[in-house]
Amino acid sequence: MRTIFIVVAFFFALAPIAEGATTPFLDFPLSCPSATQGKCSATGYIKGAYTPASMISVLDHHMEKPYGDDGVVTAFTGEEGRATASKPKVNQGCYPQYSPNPGKSFSIMGLYIGSNDGCLADQGLNYDNHPAYDYKAQVGTPVYAAASGKVVRIVNKATGFPGRCVPKGVETGGCGIWGYVGIDHGNGYITQYGHLSRIDFVSGDEVKAGALIGLTGQSSPPKKDKNGKITNLYNVPPHFHFEVLKENAGSPYGYAFVDPYGWEGSPKDDPLEKATGIPNVQLWKTGAQANPAEPKVSVAPNVPLSSTAAPPVSAQTYQNPFAYCKAVVTIDMPDKRYTGTEPPPAVANALGHTAVTWRCADGQVLGCYGGASGRACEKMQTSRTPSHYIVQFCVQNPNSDFVPMAWIGNSSSTWKCNGSVPAILKTYPVDKRSFQVGSWKPVITPKLITTQVPPNSTTALPKRTEPAGRLVY
Repeated sequence: MRTIFIVVAFFFALAPIAEGATTPFLDFPLSCPSATQGKCSATGYIKGAYTPASMISVLDHHMEKPYGDDGVVTAFTGEEGRATASKPKVNQGCYPQYSPNPGKSFSIMGLYIGSNDGCLADQGLNYDNHPAYDYKAQVGTPVYAAASGKVVRIVNKATGFPGRCVPKGVETGGCGIWGYVGIDHGNGYITQYGHLSRIDFVSGDEVKAGALIGLTGQSSPPKKDKNGKITNLYNVPPHFHFEVLKENAGSPYGYAFVDPYGWEGSPKDDPLEKATGIPNVQLWKTGAQANPAEPKVSVAPNVPLSSTAAPPVSAQTYQNPFAYCKAVVTIDMPDKRYTGTEPPPAVANALGHTAVTWRCADGQVLGCYGGASGRACEKMQTSRTPSHYIVQFCVQNPNSDFVPMAWIGNSSSTWKCNGSVPAILKTYPVDKRSFQVGSWKPVITPKLITTQVPPNSTTALPKRTEPAGRLVY
């Protein structure tokens, strides 16, 4: 009896620990504060992870191998699409609904809209063996850490090189070219953020919940034709990829994919749990929106968080970008304290474009027009040592006169291949925040100009687009 009592007591002592391990802890990583350069999705992510019509691809619970195809796509709601004669088995899936409402549109709790490439919700479910969620996002949408943790360092078994993500499904090319970064939260879970156009952290960096970790994009290997010629710098359209992994000794790299939405289908019928042995439980916090508790500030890589946090600023908001920059002094992307027009007309007018980015440096407003790709406005990597992606390109394309930007990433140098050995063509200077010198222009505070007209004068006032005496920033 004593032995039985001890075992039972031990069992109940463990129960709270198991429960704590599955307590919801994730905030939604996308947010649309007023200062997002006009690049957010029209959804605004107003309800975070549960924003209607924000999801373009689901995590496939009927997943046999990431990015493979088995002819079945199962969502966390239990809704299932299957390949047919008219919609045969392919990686992208887009299979019509098989159950519970054959032939009907998919809903996925109203979250799923599908993609505009012929796979909308009334056409099929995206996509076969997909290990993550894809959300609508234009290039440049801010991405925040879903929870605190440390950026991972994992050796890619295919390339032998270390990277800042668990490269399950993206071993070819690796984390860098796919724009992936993973954060280990210290509780057995890792969150990964994919196709980013900018990443502000490297392996080993501590990341605070809600910290700005980068910007959305479409980073991916170049698209090639059947002859191996590059036809496009990327092979995916702009969107945001988010995945969650959990420790699992039997899985490659020691982690298995799990669903942050849990499983809402019939109990005990989750095919993903049957495959991994891991119950899928809801990991999103209540509301599951980007954490608004404190301003989202960019943190420079390789520097402790305590030394890079923005100086304390009052909760006051600013519609004037010049007053805002004077108050915050230096910030790499305006946060929720700026509530004015985006982009500020003064910045757009100074650069002659509306598709501009702006930031604050030493109390001054700086603006940048990055062209179609926006790369000129991004933070640069200043290492003169070629990344393994550049090395890989030169091995595959010896004596190339130029390494494509898709392989260079955010290097401050351009590269060529001397035989199969990378060599620098040109290095561009960067400022103390690692932005490219020359791309960012100081914006001058506009002057208020008034026109004095004598009483009873018939002199016409000059034409204005705004009422006299009003400043538009």
